[in-house]
Amino acid sequence: MAIRGCNDTCGGVTIPYPFGVGPDCALNDSYTIICVDNYASGSKPYLSFLFQSVSQFFVEVLEISLIDQTVTINKSATRICSDHRQADLAMASYLLDGSPFFVAAEHNKLMLVGCGNAFLMSASDSPEILSGCTSICTNKKVTGCYGLNCCQASIPYYLGSYTVNITASQNFTSRTCPAASLVDQKWKFQDLDPKTDMFFPLVLSWAFRNYSDIDGISSCTPKNRSLAIGSRNIPTYYCECRALGDDTWSYHINPYLDDACKNGSSVGAGLLLLMIITLILYGKLKRIYNNKRKEKVFRRMLQQQFSTQDIQNTKLFTGNELSKATDGFNENRILGQGGQGTVYKGMLADGRIVAIKKGKNVGKSRFEEFLNEMVILSQVNHRNVVKLQGCCLQTEVPLLIYEFIPNGTLYNLIHSQNDDEFPFTWNLRLRIATEIAGALAYLHSDVSPISSLQTEEDHVGVSLVESFLKSMNQNSLMTILDPELADERNEEEVILVAELAQRCLNSNGKARPTMKETHRELERAKLSKVDSTIHAKFQDPSCTGKEAFGKSDTTCYTWTIASDTVELASDACPSMFKTV
Repeated sequence: MAIRGCNDTCGGVTIPYPFGVGPDCALNDSYTIICVDNYASGSKPYLSFLFQSVSQFFVEVLEISLIDQTVTINKSATRICSDHRQADLAMASYLLDGSPFFVAAEHNKLMLVGCGNAFLMSASDSPEILSGCTSICTNKKVTGCYGLNCCQASIPYYLGSYTVNITASQNFTSRTCPAASLVDQKWKFQDLDPKTDMFFPLVLSWAFRNYSDIDGISSCTPKNRSLAIGSRNIPTYYCECRALGDDTWSYHINPYLDDACKNGSSVGAGLLLLMIITLILYGKLKRIYNNKRKEKVFRRMLQQQFSTQDIQNTKLFTGNELSKATDGFNENRILGQGGQGTVYKGMLADGRIVAIKKGKNVGKSRFEEFLNEMVILSQVNHRNVVKLQGCCLQTEVPLLIYEFIPNGTLYNLIHSQNDDEFPFTWNLRLRIATEIAGALAYLHSDVSPISSLQTEEDHVGVSLVESFLKSMNQNSLMTILDPELADERNEEEVILVAELAQRCLNSNGKARPTMKETHRELERAKLSKVDSTIHAKFQDPSCTGKEAFGKSDTTCYTWTIASDTVELASDACPSMFKTV
């Protein structure tokens, strides 16, 4: 912080250049610090000032700041012990033109300790009062400075010189005489010791008023700023390192020293790089620690609620593993989105394709519910229910991993406009309904780990149900039937299924068929369709052998009847849901 070969401290106070201990270590006489050794109190730094350009006096330096460009001095206050007396402070005349020091408006305040009035003026003969306050006496203990035994006021702008006028409000003994001064904003009334001489910290701004003062500093990048002094703005200059800018002070570099910025830039760049690396490593280690701790807590919760076998059947994936599988959960991997979360397509390290459901934020109250659902789903084993492969408990939101079923969703295939590629015939519709009913019957059965299911409804669904029930009551089912089914000879089966649906929508829950009964009725309707088809086509000479069991126009069909298998050709559907 100091020129090479010069002391950079005195009495515990850091002395950075342009200040210096001794004339050869400072920029000029205004910044010269005199370090005085005192056997009683130790070394103390002093700054010298010229009073009225004639006599020299010294003030103790408490602190020097390069960042704020300030020097804090310890200055005695003027006391008054009579009914009426004006006292001009001793420092009223040394802050004049040519001095690099100004009273810093933002760092100081006017304060009166005692009883009376205090006024701040720019000079003793000035008609303008810049600031003032009034304090009254009280025998009660006062903990602040708000007009009882003490008052304070702000300073409007920087001061090159000033005078304080004090008027006492009553007689005082010499021990309790009031005093007024400009003091550091951070100084408090409670810090005063009335048994000692009154000294107050005062903050002065130091500034280079001439560009030539810093022009010769090789590492200095000059910056300018203005100080508001009364109605004038005085231009001043200061230094920064070009490469570091405002960060110059963060790296404790003194830009007023030759080559300090050159060396400091390298050090600063190294420190910056080290800080970045440290932050990155800290972030990664923190994530690893949090993930391990979270997984440990989750495993403990699993052990408390479920058997060891249940936990072993549930594979726990890592967050990093699933991030790689989805390319960082890339938007291009999204299969679908809904109210519960987003589903991504992913490829695991072993080549398996999976569907990864990333749920929305799960609060603490719902987390146990999520764990329960996860473990239960892992035990479901049905050919028409997508298998849960595992989950991830390391991420902020829960991740569920399912087996991937290709060829899109059932919804997209049902509503596809390409009827030639995917003809949605009555037989196919009946098959889909039967298999869905079978899956739901399994999930509602005693052998299933799921005892109940939550259902949802929307306004569109309610409207469709109302239309359907109305058509059934009015015996006008055909008016809402899909036109694609109008030419098929399936009126009997359609009515059978419609009546079943009507029973399922009974407002009396006890009168509704169970899912098992519903599945049985749909199977019966499907078998009835097969029986009628076999009877109708049995005599067709164009179908022989196995083909005789089901032929419509040029296409032969087979059906599953008990344990006998019959082929199906034109109604075969892509593997959009699980079938065997």
